[in-house]
Amino acid sequence: MADFTSKASLSANLDPSKMSQGDLKKTLEAEHPIYTKNKKMWSELMNLYLGEKIETFIFRHAREKEQNWNKRQERAYFFNYVQSIVDLIASFIFSKNIERQWESPDEKEAAIRSIRYNQLVSDYEKEQEQADSQRQQDQENFKKFGIQPQPPESKGGGFGAPAASEMPPIEAESKVQELLSIQAQELPELSEFWKNVDLRGTSIDDYVKMLFIATQIFGHVDVFIDMPSSNEGEEIVTEKDRKENEIRPYMFVIFPLDLLNWELGMDGKFLWVRWREKLVGDIGPFDKRSKHDSYKYFTWTREEWFIHEIKYKDQSNEATTELVSSGENPLDEIPIARFFNKKNLIEPMFGVPAVKDIGKINIEILNLSSLIDEETYQKCLNILVMQMPTEKKGAIEIGGNNVLLWEGDHQPYYLAPASEPGNFMLELIKHCIQEIYRIAKLGGDTGVQEAQSGIAYTWEFNQTNRMLADKADLMERGENELHRLWAKWVGVEWKGYINYPDDFNVEKFEDEIKRLVDIKLAVRSPEFKRIMEKRVASRAMSKSSSIERARVFAEISVFPEEKQTFFPPA
Repeated sequence: MADFTSKASLSANLDPSKMSQGDLKKTLEAEHPIYTKNKKMWSELMNLYLGEKIETFIFRHAREKEQNWNKRQERAYFFNYVQSIVDLIASFIFSKNIERQWESPDEKEAAIRSIRYNQLVSDYEKEQEQADSQRQQDQENFKKFGIQPQPPESKGGGFGAPAASEMPPIEAESKVQELLSIQAQELPELSEFWKNVDLRGTSIDDYVKMLFIATQIFGHVDVFIDMPSSNEGEEIVTEKDRKENEIRPYMFVIFPLDLLNWELGMDGKFLWVRWREKLVGDIGPFDKRSKHDSYKYFTWTREEWFIHEIKYKDQSNEATTELVSSGENPLDEIPIARFFNKKNLIEPMFGVPAVKDIGKINIEILNLSSLIDEETYQKCLNILVMQMPTEKKGAIEIGGNNVLLWEGDHQPYYLAPASEPGNFMLELIKHCIQEIYRIAKLGGDTGVQEAQSGIAYTWEFNQTNRMLADKADLMERGENELHRLWAKWVGVEWKGYINYPDDFNVEKFEDEIKRLVDIKLAVRSPEFKRIMEKRVASRAMSKSSSIERARVFAEISVFPEEKQTFFPPA
């Protein structure tokens, strides 16, 4: 764990030497009331997304025998709309480029404007040199041949400078390279962090997509940014030691089911937190596994951190509890960045799961499908109806492999099961599916609804677009907090730039190009035109490398605007 200074002494209220084994175990395993209230819901939503333990969601009918109910649980199948909805939204959010830069947009824009200004000055000076040279040549011709020199033509730039639209062509390639060098001014450590955020080879794009899926399931998820305390036994004391040993921050996720206890301060931030991780790798190939899981408990305050272990050995019910490590927290805050799907109205530190209501409807579809399946198994075969013999008076169970006996004079016939209950449940399933996509604000993109008017479809699409933009904005805020904490670990101030897309329009690319041309003709601002060109280029190069995109954006920033003429090019 993070420790660039000497080990801190334990706080009196957390010193295990002053607590019995039982009291320390109870303290570590204690749950926050909000955790206790929500852990069942979180567990169920996780199972629904993964499609696991679906038999626990099969309800028993009031007139159903337990044996038939158990068989129905075994045959259960699951149309997993929870996972489909979450994955679909994630594919929309992460289908476009996410911009991450070390420098702020204002600093980069100032650098670009400086390049453009230098271009104008340089081009003007060259033009003046050419004009001076031409006047000197005209003077010599006048003296030699008596030719009267013509007065120089005014360029109309104001204050002795030519207008920007009349400047001669700039040296584009050198200016593009200059701008690329400015864009490449990032911390090498930050670039390495983006390539491998968890020290397991996971890129930041893949990691935040996983975080986004978790926010949709749980409502929120925490990311802890930590720093290894040493490298191969070498103690890290100073920032120089850290860089020489290539020690850098990394991050890992803490799911809500693992964050057991915490306390908030008056500033709305954590005073302390405690989470657990299951112990792995402590069982040998010839050891017996315990029937209880062993855990490692991490406790962080704003000043210190502690690691405890609660271990069970073999088949024993008795556990050992011990403190295995502790140290100082050099940040004076708990390095947790929380990502949200949507903030809870009553508890702003907690999120609202996107699939909470969808999950309940999906369970209804699961049970309706199971009942239809049961009806198929029990009644799909016709039942033979015949007169009961006089000597046969016992009761008989109705089924596809026997007959229904009744008293009276009637020739035998087959009794077909009614189809109305099955048809009713099928219609109810269709309605549930429509409600799922309506709640998710994805109805217009699924094909489950009937044809709509243009106004209705536009309204529905705007809802979808707004929903996606809101989710992207919350992910952007989470990433900014994550990078702020990363920068604090390495001793710098975060002034960077994280930009998620805010428009998820699905119009054709050709239509967007035509719209861009019309806009450029209607708006005179060169800066606005460059911004629109970059937006189109970003969409067209969604799968291109960051180096290729950077060069195209640099060329858009540097190249002069082409003026429309009435004559075709030669």
